[in-house]
Amino acid sequence: MQPLSPLLRYQGLPLRTSGPGNLHLQFQSGRALERTLAILRQRSWSYARQDDLISIRVPTGDLMAVIEPIVRDLSATDQLGIRAMFAPAGEPPQLSDHLETGSLSRFVARRQRGWLIDMLREDRLTALFQPIVGAKDGVVFGYESLLRGVDAGGGVVEPPSIFAVAGGSGLMCQIDQAARWIAIREAARHEIRSKIFINFAPTGTDDPLACLGQTVRLLDEHGIRRDQVVFEIVESERIPDRQSLRWLLGHYRDQQFKVALDDVGAGYSTLTMLQDVRPDYSKLDKALVRNVDTDEYKAVLLSKLLEASRQLGVTTIAEGVETVGEYEWLREHGADYVQGFYVARPGSPPPVPAYRDRHAA
Repeated sequence: MQPLSPLLRYQGLPLRTSGPGNLHLQFQSGRALERTLAILRQRSWSYARQDDLISIRVPTGDLMAVIEPIVRDLSATDQLGIRAMFAPAGEPPQLSDHLETGSLSRFVARRQRGWLIDMLREDRLTALFQPIVGAKDGVVFGYESLLRGVDAGGGVVEPPSIFAVAGGSGLMCQIDQAARWIAIREAARHEIRSKIFINFAPTGTDDPLACLGQTVRLLDEHGIRRDQVVFEIVESERIPDRQSLRWLLGHYRDQQFKVALDDVGAGYSTLTMLQDVRPDYSKLDKALVRNVDTDEYKAVLLSKLLEASRQLGVTTIAEGVETVGEYEWLREHGADYVQGFYVARPGSPPPVPAYRDRHAA
């Protein structure tokens, strides 16, 4: 198996964060500006203001100690509307400083990425597997590979933390590729013979065809059949170029891979993606599945999605199934497969569904 460290060949421009300096913030929101000023006054920090610009003096060189109280008090939307740049004291701004200028959320992620780089370098990423089973018979159809990290102390790092830092720090390509490598490695180690669903962010790779070629080589190396693998498109709302996506998926299908679309029903964008991508599998959004047996509004919507999928020849997988009521509703209304805690929690080795005996009849 290839080590993860080669993924770190490019880590972006060096960050100038050491020593005293000035943190420059430009605000789009007056509310966020006033909240930040209140924090600065409360802590008696030295700053200068000109209209929507604030320059905060960082005397100790501990940049994150200044940023963290501000970030804690601002929403994610506020942070996206603030541009940030750090300039070390006594040094003229450099080109790299201007190229690093971006939203406050991106600025923070870039400076938190050290632990993520260490995780890649030290191969502290792994995969758990969650079964996908037939709604009628409970037989395992496949397993979805779910990325997990391990921190320096041995604790589990959940995907939202990994992807938040990766997305804001220029490491999304490396994490997407690492997740793919690890899914293949762990599936081979556990000798999975059913379908393997691997999350796929089309915007998360710089060279999609090279990544595809590498994936094919890894599968061949580990003895996993290509027709076992289903690439599950995630974050579809962030894909602006549908034509390029269809072109790329054509190459995947030429290699005998199947395609699933995640979170179908979560919004209008996933419905238009359903039309554009025409996936082999439609993974129905867990928010729509939750309480579908008691929520008449959700029941109507999900019934229509199941009916449309049958007419289009798309196989359905209901995600987030947590109760017997949800499972029975999906079973009765024609869902092909189900996935969720009611079936089994993600695990390694891949878990055997615990509920099947209850529905053997």
